[in-house]
Amino acid sequence: MRFDGDNLAIVVYVFTSGMDDSERLVEDSHCDGTRERLLSLKPGCELFDNVINMVVGMCTGDKADGRKWWLPTTFSHMILNPHQLSAPIMEYIKQRYMGLADDLMMIYVPMHIGNHWYLMIVGSHQRQNHEVVYETHKADNILLAGGLGCYIWEKKLVYLDSCKSTEEVETASRISQMKEVARYIGVLIRSRSFWDNKDGFPPLISEFEPEKAQTGQQAPGS
Repeated sequence: MRFDGDNLAIVVYVFTSGMDDSERLVEDSHCDGTRERLLSLKPGCELFDNVINMVVGMCTGDKADGRKWWLPTTFSHMILNPHQLSAPIMEYIKQRYMGLADDLMMIYVPMHIGNHWYLMIVGSHQRQNHEVVYETHKADNILLAGGLGCYIWEKKLVYLDSCKSTEEVETASRISQMKEVARYIGVLIRSRSFWDNKDGFPPLISEFEPEKAQTGQQAPGS
């Protein structure tokens, strides 16, 4: 990656040795944006969750987007560590990073296991169907047809990882974490408080099959 102009000046100011590590460089209500935290972006360093949460805050802005939710690392951490689950913090996350789910299309959830970060993307939205859909009614085995204008659900649970493990056990652990967090999200957003339209709900996210996105692969230790 190459920097020039103002971007280069910023990089030099942040990463030059001998500067005050406690200096707050990024203002964020959810985390501490000091130089010490940003230095974890250097190659070979373990990334602080604060850096991810700063990006989450930037993507969210002052109010959550009705179509995309960017969730902080605290969310998945509490779900995967139930003894640390805090009702006030979860309520803060709902108010700060979530909105109504009527038009929701994507939920971005940073995940952590060991010293490794990866991303889960939940995709759940309706799209207009432009083909005839056939459905067998279980009670009387009648084949029903729906034409143009009907809506069907797009269902995705995407595993995004730029440093994929070659060990099947490690990959399985990451997928297992995804399913657990997805189940929690699915139950959470079926609450009527997330819906302006009270007549319908999306399918359970826990029923989505994880899929692996095609990404590049980081060099070991990078």
